[in-house]
Parts: sequence; structure tokens; C-alpha cells
Amino acid sequence: MAKAEGGIIAVGLHGGRCEAAFADTLRIFEHIGQAGRLRTGELVELTGSARPTVLRSLALLEERGDVRHVAMNRHDPNAYWTIEDA
Repeated sequence: MAKAEGGIIAVGLHGGRCEAAFADTLRIFEHIGQAGRLRTGELVELTGSARPTVLRSLALLEERGDVRHVAMNRHDPNAYWTIEDA
């Protein structure tokens, strides 16, 4: 069950998976913020997380409006992630 606490959603943990997913997402956001922009593969290397884990975190951050995916098209080899301007 989720409960809002000071703008943060607290979620009941099941085996620590929610806590680990939150930590992964926060780490990814911090890496992008420090670097300015990073590719998905670079985030996989920096975090040591599996690509699907990184992609789930990025999708969550993008849905929340925290990051933006910059690409010419879906298969753009130069695509990167950056912090969304406020």
C-alpha cells in the first residue's frame, strides 16, 4: 500500500525489491545530473544494473517528467538522456 509522506511515496516493501528499485532509479537520476547527459549503455555500465532495470528506471523518470530522451528516431545511435528543464 502506498502512502504519501512529504511529497514522497512510501511503498510497503516486499523482500526489499521496491527499496532496491528506488535506489537504482535515484542513482540513475544522479548520474545523469552529474554528467549532463548519458546514453542508456553508459548508465548500464555506471550502475552495474541490467539493461532492463535501467530502462524501467528511465521510463519512470521520463513519465514523472524528471528526464528527457533526446533522439532523432527510435534507433538513433547518438540518443541520450538528460535532466528535463523545469
